[in-house]
Amino acid sequence: MDKLENTIRSIAWPMSQAGLSTVICVFPLVFLQNYIPLVFVKTISLVVIWGLFHGLVCYFSLISVRLSSLPTK
Repeated sequence: MDKLENTIRSIAWPMSQAGLSTVICVFPLVFLQNYIPLVFVKTISLVVIWGLFHGLVCYFSLISVRLSSLPTK
């Protein structure tokens, strides 16, 4: 489990920063009242949220299940 904790500490914060900065950079387009910018913002936001969920929750859950099934030394 030490490897999992080290991986979470190393990857989780930069990954969260990347997702948050992407959403912040795209957010001003919400104030444009045109269809295309709004669709772009919604698409980028959904992709970032979906990616963060998979990168921070699903991936680490699979790693922890895999590590728990390995024999301990």
